[in-house]
Amino acid sequence: MNLQIKALSELKLTEKELVEQVCLQLEKDLRLSHSLHRPKACMLLYEELVRPIQMELLKLSRNQLMHICYQIDLKESESQPALMDSKLEQLTDLALNRCFQKVYLRNLLKD
Repeated sequence: MNLQIKALSELKLTEKELVEQVCLQLEKDLRLSHSLHRPKACMLLYEELVRPIQMELLKLSRNQLMHICYQIDLKESESQPALMDSKLEQLTDLALNRCFQKVYLRNLLKD
């Protein structure tokens, strides 16, 4: 997630604020009924959130996964191959990156 380093330098956010906003975005987009663990550092976001997100995605039907892809606003050209092959690791990666992009853009355009 090279965008994380760029985001920290360009935005007026602390690392803790960035982690919090990304986790909140993930919780919202994945419609989680519980809070995700907050990694201590921005660079640990992917490493510490991949498994919990994959476990949540495993609970969903194919239709629910398609809805989540729409909710997160994933490109269909990227999400459909992952859905067809049931590649949860790829879907998780796409979801994490897209939620980070949303947070980054929201904060960039806010000022």
